[in-house]
Amino acid sequence: MINILEITITFILLLLGGKISDSYKSENVEMHLDNGSIHYFEIHKNDKYACPKTCSVKHFHSTYIVNENDSFNELDITINNNNSLLSYEKNDVSDIYYIKKVKKSRKKQSIERDKVDVNTFLKRYK
Repeated sequence: MINILEITITFILLLLGGKISDSYKSENVEMHLDNGSIHYFEIHKNDKYACPKTCSVKHFHSTYIVNENDSFNELDITINNNNSLLSYEKNDVSDIYYIKKVKKSRKKQSIERDKVDVNTFLKRYK
């Protein structure tokens, strides 16, 4: 009886740990701007780290989302409070895609892009 109880408690803790890590993990995002440029970001929901302005490494740039009034850096992704728009480098974001790497086999990986509505994206990060 004690073994079954220990196994059940361990299983519940594993499930809770997975849920907690899902809420704190970063997401890779592809953003299309109105000026036609495409930028790749790693967005942290509960972290305030961002790549420096001069980051020239080819990777998903770490960033976070701030309100229009709190923006210290023009490279922040900002939320326009009046009409719920996202902007980056003073250009509005037109399309957002979540990027997921999926392993098909040991050596092959594919990338899935899931389009997300801007309002749905904002609800997650407000």
